[in-house]
Amino acid sequence: MKIKLIIIFVILLLSSNAIAEVAVKDYLAWKKDDNKSDMLNMYVAGLYQGIEWSNSALRTKNKPPLYCPPAKLKLKYENYIDIIDSQIEHLRNNKTLEGGHPLGAILISGLMRVFPCKD
Repeated sequence: MKIKLIIIFVILLLSSNAIAEVAVKDYLAWKKDDNKSDMLNMYVAGLYQGIEWSNSALRTKNKPPLYCPPAKLKLKYENYIDIIDSQIEHLRNNKTLEGGHPLGAILISGLMRVFPCKD
């Protein structure tokens, strides 16, 4: 299933209608639009997969990871959405949210806040 999502995501990126970067304002609009739910699902899944690969590469090189989830935890799509929504709310409460924030940065900062690494 993950491979299929990744292949679809890559095809979307290579198509003429590819998405360069999704901002918070786009994400919030897409969540309300049933016609964009599949695209949002694939985009968020691809974002998370790329972030996870980066985290794994850091560990492989004995560098500190960006975030440290429990070893046996298997995150699902709904978890990513919850983390994104929680981070958006966190930034709103701190009055640091801008509609142009890239969604990838929101997900990374949310993962870092939810799963901090212990030094």
